[in-house]
Amino acid sequence: MEGHLTHEIVRDCMFEYGTYVLEDRAIPDVRDGLKPGQRRILWAMHQMGLQPGKASVKCARVVGRTMGMYHPHGDAAIYDTLVHMTRLRSPLVHGDGSFGNRDMLIEKRPAAYRYTECRLLPLGAACFDEIHVAAMQANYDDSTEEPVRLPVPIPLALVNGAAGIAVGLSTHIPPHNLGEVLDALLHLLDEPDATTDDLLRFIKGPDYGTGVLLSNKAELLELYETGRGKLQYRSTYAVEQQGKRQKLVITGLAPSVQKKKFYDTCTDLYRKKLIESPVTDESTLDRKRKLFRYRDTIQYRDPQIVRDRLLSMLDTSITYQWYCLDQNKLPRLYCLLEMLHEFLDYRREIETLVLQDRSTKLKRRLGIVQAKYRAARNIDDVANILKTAKTTTEAIQQLREVLSLKNDWQAEAI
Repeated sequence: MEGHLTHEIVRDCMFEYGTYVLEDRAIPDVRDGLKPGQRRILWAMHQMGLQPGKASVKCARVVGRTMGMYHPHGDAAIYDTLVHMTRLRSPLVHGDGSFGNRDMLIEKRPAAYRYTECRLLPLGAACFDEIHVAAMQANYDDSTEEPVRLPVPIPLALVNGAAGIAVGLSTHIPPHNLGEVLDALLHLLDEPDATTDDLLRFIKGPDYGTGVLLSNKAELLELYETGRGKLQYRSTYAVEQQGKRQKLVITGLAPSVQKKKFYDTCTDLYRKKLIESPVTDESTLDRKRKLFRYRDTIQYRDPQIVRDRLLSMLDTSITYQWYCLDQNKLPRLYCLLEMLHEFLDYRREIETLVLQDRSTKLKRRLGIVQAKYRAARNIDDVANILKTAKTTTEAIQQLREVLSLKNDWQAEAI
C-alpha cells in the first residue's frame, strides 16, 4: 500500500476540483459568452428540434436529455439555468407556463418543470446557423458529441451579462443594450484602432432594463478599460396625487435591491400607520409598479419622512470584474475592447470556416457534374460496366479507369 500525506491529497483534490469548476461550471467562455450548462441546454433543445414557431415541449424533457447526455449534474441546477435563459436581457429561450417573476418584491418562483414548457427563441436558434463548422468534442461518457463553442451571432457575454462564483475568483459582467453593442462592433470594424473612450459614444453603460445609472463617465471608463469597477444605480419613482392622498409609485427597481428587506420595511411602516395600506405590487412582465398610499394626517401630511426611509434602500452599488475563459480555457480578466476584439476574431474564424465548407461543397458538386458529363459522352461503355460488374467496388474501379475520374465519389454519383 502506497502512503500519501494528507495535505498533498487535499491539495491535489482541491486543485482538480477548482480547475473543474473554472472550466466547466462557473465562468463563461469569452468567445460565445456561454457557460457549459447553458451551452449544453441549448444544444439539447436544438437536437430535439425545438425551433421557433414549433410546438413547445415540457421542460422536464429538456432537463432529462441535458442531464442524461451532456451535463451529469442535478436536475434543479439545470432547470434553474433554463429558467434564467428565459429572463436574460436578450432571451434565448421562450417559456410557456408559470416561469415566475423576479421583479416582484416577493419573488415568484417558477413552477416545477413537469408543468412548464419551452422552445428556442429566434436568437437562440441563430446560435446554430453555422453549427456544421463548429468544433465538436466528446460528451462526458464518450457516447455522443457536443460543440466546444456555439457560433453565436452576437457577443452574448456583453449583451446578457454573466455572474458566477468559482474557486479563488468570481465574475460579474453587466448586461448591455443590444443595439449599442452592435453599433460599437460596427465602429470597431471600421476603426480597428478605436479606444475605449471612442466606444463610449455608442455604449452608454450597463442596461438592466430597469433603474437609472448614476455613475459618471470616469467611473464607466475605469470599468471598461480595466474590467474592474464599481457603479451606482437608483430606482425610478414618481409621486401621484389622488385627491387628498399621495401615492409613491416605484416604476423600476435598481439591480441588486434587497427586496425582502425593503418589503419588511414597508410592512413596518404600515404597522406604525405611516402608510395607509400595505405595499401593492402590480409588477407584470412588461409593467413594474409598486404602490404606497400615504395617510393624510396632520403629523404626516408631508410624506417626505416616509420616502426618505424607503428610497434610501433603493440605491445600490455593484462591483464588477469581467473574468472569462480564454481560448485555452484559462480564466482571464478582460476589458471592453478585448472582449469585442475576441468576438470579432471568433466571427472571422467562423466565417472563414463557412466559406471553406461552401467551397468544398461547390468543388464536389462540380466534380459530380463533370463525371456525369463524361458518362453521358460514353454512355455505352458505362452501361456495359454497370451490367457486367459483379460488385459495386469493381464497377467504381472500372468507371474511374474508363472516364478518368479522380475520386470514388464521382463514380458513386454515376
